[in-house]
Amino acid sequence: MDPKDVNVEGLVREHLEKKGWNIVYGLEINRNRVERLIDASINRRSWRITIDIDPSYAEMQVKRLEGSGIGWIGEPIEKCIQHVLDHEYAHWEVCPADLVYFERIISGVGKGLEDAGFTRERIEEMAPYVTNMFNDVIVNSVQGLRSQRYAEGMAVMQYNTLSSGAGTADPGEHDYYVIFADSFMKLLKGNDSIRRIAESYAGDYGSLGRVSQKLLGTIVGARLAGKAFADKLENGDISKIEILMQDEAGWGKKAREFAKIIGPHLRNVDAKSCASLIPLKGMAKDFVKDGKFRKEVIEAGIKAGGNLLYAREYEVFDEIYRKNAGEIGIRAPSASGETPRVTLFDMVQRRHDEDRPIDDKIDWEKTIFVNDSPMLFRKDAPYDIELKGVSPSGGYRDLLFIIDCSGSMAWENKPLDGSKYDICIRVVYACINYLESIQKASFLNYGLVQFSRKTLWSGWNSYGNLPKLKHMLFEQYQGDTTRLDPGVIDSVSNSRRDKFLAIMVSDGAMENRDSAAAACRRMMKAGNDIVLFEAQSRDIFADMIRKDGGVTVYVNNPKDLIKLSLDVVKSRYGVVKIGNEKDAEDKESAQKKMRA
Repeated sequence: MDPKDVNVEGLVREHLEKKGWNIVYGLEINRNRVERLIDASINRRSWRITIDIDPSYAEMQVKRLEGSGIGWIGEPIEKCIQHVLDHEYAHWEVCPADLVYFERIISGVGKGLEDAGFTRERIEEMAPYVTNMFNDVIVNSVQGLRSQRYAEGMAVMQYNTLSSGAGTADPGEHDYYVIFADSFMKLLKGNDSIRRIAESYAGDYGSLGRVSQKLLGTIVGARLAGKAFADKLENGDISKIEILMQDEAGWGKKAREFAKIIGPHLRNVDAKSCASLIPLKGMAKDFVKDGKFRKEVIEAGIKAGGNLLYAREYEVFDEIYRKNAGEIGIRAPSASGETPRVTLFDMVQRRHDEDRPIDDKIDWEKTIFVNDSPMLFRKDAPYDIELKGVSPSGGYRDLLFIIDCSGSMAWENKPLDGSKYDICIRVVYACINYLESIQKASFLNYGLVQFSRKTLWSGWNSYGNLPKLKHMLFEQYQGDTTRLDPGVIDSVSNSRRDKFLAIMVSDGAMENRDSAAAACRRMMKAGNDIVLFEAQSRDIFADMIRKDGGVTVYVNNPKDLIKLSLDVVKSRYGVVKIGNEKDAEDKESAQKKMRA
């Protein structure tokens, strides 16, 4: 048949129809310029199948195979199309199958690249591509061993890739791809031209072949890998290889060894170059392109207790603090004088005491693992801060955080470590978390002042710019002396016409206590409110803030932020009451008696 007469779209639809996919799922066929002539992907959320086909695919496919070592393969166009479609489907059926397994694999890859000497930044860049390689080796090995038709279609596809990319590059530039492709092609039985298709594009196959064999050995073991490369696999070996390839429980460790072997050959390869030969597909693509899926993967990694080298440190810390919060309530009156309860922020959820029985207040979704032990959290709402007599213009107040990042805050760049600075971070996240949960976060502007030797000011930021503040929290910890620049505080006060609520966290020991307190006094006289959390230290500075009309709360450890129940009233309008849960219960009981 003349290639011009081949109905490529018809072949695609016919193959999908046999699977029933054209009925259940959507299909999109695009005619684009494709170096590898044909590519496919499946959206994991909608299961929509997208096929990209070169406008001259059939003619170019036949032309490329003329004179090649695999020119003997019959129906090359049909087999290549079927391979591409079956390969994508197998990522959901064979590997990685679901999000949890994907996270185990990419986590293992991250560790392996670290073993190979990659920096965290480079790990984040390359981990999705190495994860894609690992998944492809498993899928192509399992499917190729099960079906000779798949194996021959895969040979055509690998020839397309090698002849358009790795085979035309400078010697050594794409050695990693030769190593990768050779590892699964050597498993295939039959014509030797298929088994050696990657080998033929190696500048120095002697050394690369040994690496490729080791790469396969990370998944199936050295003995079976050696037999595969010697073309001495027996029938019993094939079934063993399939079992080892689909050992989901071992994928994490195997992925680490896999990345350690391939890593040195990717040292000078960037993501763009890698994508030309190994375009991201499926979950690996979603991890890079889909922010929601990326967060789901990171969350799964946190729950599994991994080190998550594949993500930016900020992303990991952000997810940990975002997920581990309870409530602090702030009651802000409306312009009409009413005081509806508006819970402003989520403090760290109450840690479930080990000596207490499990009950229906356990929030199982918040469970995390620390050193392989589960950490449980409760759904109790612990905090109320009531600000009476305040009528902010425009409704909701803006929120300012003033955070002590001096050396005495003792943060070692580890989340949830119970340090004073950990308390600071929890306060900030708790505010933002609950505002998001009640869909009010977008109404506020946010500011962050961090002080140690230098006093840093973020400027006022809209909700959309909150990542800027969060980055500051993690990246601008100074760990030096304790000095709050009064000039910066005055600048912040003067930069905002609308009134705002300032949440301050410090352990005191202010070098310029008098001038700092005076600046805070001027801020409050301008109509703004300050709530100061004293982190594990009582200090004269807090007394000065309280005397000038601010609210102060002593916090010894993160649990104190949970156990307290506060009714805070500005001193110029009333009194400040701070009590624990038992006090709150007694107060409610007394009120009921009075009403009776």
